[in-house]
Amino acid sequence: IMVAANKIMKQEVVISKNPDVKQAVDELYRKLKNKKDPILVIFLASTLYDFDILTKEIKKYFPKSEVVGATTSGEIVKEGFIDKSIVLTTLTCDKTKVKATLIKDAVKFPVLEKNKILKTAEECGINCNSSDFHKDAFAMTLINGNCSIEEIILSLFYAVIKNDEFQLAGGSAGDDMKFQKTFISLNGEITSTGAVIIFFKTQCNFKIVKENIYYPIGESLVLTDVDIEKRKIKKIDNRNPTDVLSEKIKIPKHMLSEQILNYPLGRVIGNETYLCSLKNIDSQGMLDLYINIMPNTKLEILKSANVIETVENTCEKIQKEVNNVEFMFFINCILRTLDLKNLQQCNLITQIYDKHFPTFCGFSSYGEQYNKLNLNQTVVMIAMGE
Repeated sequence: IMVAANKIMKQEVVISKNPDVKQAVDELYRKLKNKKDPILVIFLASTLYDFDILTKEIKKYFPKSEVVGATTSGEIVKEGFIDKSIVLTTLTCDKTKVKATLIKDAVKFPVLEKNKILKTAEECGINCNSSDFHKDAFAMTLINGNCSIEEIILSLFYAVIKNDEFQLAGGSAGDDMKFQKTFISLNGEITSTGAVIIFFKTQCNFKIVKENIYYPIGESLVLTDVDIEKRKIKKIDNRNPTDVLSEKIKIPKHMLSEQILNYPLGRVIGNETYLCSLKNIDSQGMLDLYINIMPNTKLEILKSANVIETVENTCEKIQKEVNNVEFMFFINCILRTLDLKNLQQCNLITQIYDKHFPTFCGFSSYGEQYNKLNLNQTVVMIAMGE
């Protein structure tokens, strides 16, 4: 008689749309097949739910697990791109150790958190003095959106880790596109001005992937005057930004606002393009961004490629490079979600994910972290396999 070997790694994903917080948490727990102390629990929630009550209720069910939560602007599951729900995912793996830390306030004194980050890495079994600790470890971040701290967190993280090859994937929490206040939590404790950093030390295969669906159209811009703190482009090529942008993409100035989603900007470094999306055009024709940008940065104007083909190729590549993918987590920019909804391609994309991966989940974010960079209009993926 052949007996199937127990899987080393297992991810489960459950959903509730019950508007009552306690009943929703009870439903999520009942839906789980394996309830015995997963190493990691991540929940992603609409702001319809009281986040303080939610995080405390979920922690009660998983007292021995690292329990991380975030508000979102929609969730991604097998059923599609959904909202007004709570999605909970668990990771069970006897060859992986997970340890997380909460930075409560990155706006005021983030440098004080250096020792806490280093201690958490060490508790996870990561030796930051080793030259190759990036080979069997990586990190995930969940950062509060709306308070412009993503670059602060990334700078702090790599100042502590001191290894450029150590991989990080993360996302900025959303608030159902209210753009007021987001929440994240760790083990029942919440913040609206900080971040959770999760370290993974594993003997399993893993890969962090960045995918964008845009390509340069051959028009570049040099940002000659920027307000770094306010994330604002004041001049391009020493001229008014909207004058330049209007000429480059051949769209009248009065129509630019409704087209900015279709023409994101990107930094091209080697063969990679890193997106930084336009947020708004102010009354003086200056451009607001979702990320920090430095003076004299050269950006390319981008346009969307074949979305379905790109997603299919990405999934095939992950399958080739990570054996038996058992954990899959997507951080998908809300701007990308809106673009995909306009193209009516959300369901097609989740069908592709479902074809390639046994289980997956994710959320629509206010920004994506990929190693040292904060990005927009991108999807960042964490894939783990046996």
